[in-house]
Parts: sequence; C-alpha cells; structure tokens
Amino acid sequence: MPEPKPAPVDPKVALQKLVNTKAFMTSLFKGGVIFVVHDSDQAKLAEKLGGRGLIIGNAMRKGIDHEHVVSAAGPAVVRDILSSVLLPIIGRVRVGHTTEAQIMEACGCDGVDEHEGMATTGAKT
Repeated sequence: MPEPKPAPVDPKVALQKLVNTKAFMTSLFKGGVIFVVHDSDQAKLAEKLGGRGLIIGNAMRKGIDHEHVVSAAGPAVVRDILSSVLLPIIGRVRVGHTTEAQIMEACGCDGVDEHEGMATTGAKT
C-alpha cells in the first residue's frame, strides 16, 4: 500500500511559525546572561547562578602538528549537558561546518551558533 502524501505546506504559515519560534527563543534570553560552558558541571552552575541560556563550546586542544585546533563539542558532551539542565542550549560550531551543525541539531540543541573564533589558531606564517 503506498504511503499517503504529506499535506502541502503553505509558505506563509511556515514563515510565521519560524518567526514565532525565533521571537520565543529571543524572549527566553532577554534580560539575562548566556553562559559558555564545556561540561555538565559548568552548565549546572550556570543554571544555579540564574543564566538564561547556554552555549556549548569546546576547550582548545593541541593537534598533531602542534597547532591549536578547536572544534565543536562531541555528541556525548552535548547530551550530558542537555540532560543536566533545563535551560535553552545553543551548540557552537565552526563556520561552514554543516556536519557539526547537523550533529548539534540531532543531539537536541535549541539552536546552533557558527563561530568564526573556532578555527585553527597559531598558524605558521
């Protein structure tokens, strides 16, 4: 038996839902601090201190060529933070790394932040 076709989506309705979602997310952060955290202990502390939201960053680590490499936090860290607090959570990824953004989205982050500071630093000139 063939699957039923999904109902057509009205572009105006879809746009209004997107605008409503963005307005709601913005209202959650209004008048408060958004903390950058690296683990669930920091996330719990941020929530206890009255934070309005969290950005999940990843600590800098040295690569094989001894340059500093920063990438998005791993899925295990993201899920651990998500399960430990009730705040809205934004996953931080490198600019243009859509796979990292998709992983953050799949883990359940409320938003994704492309951050240009998350790139190879200390490059040889």
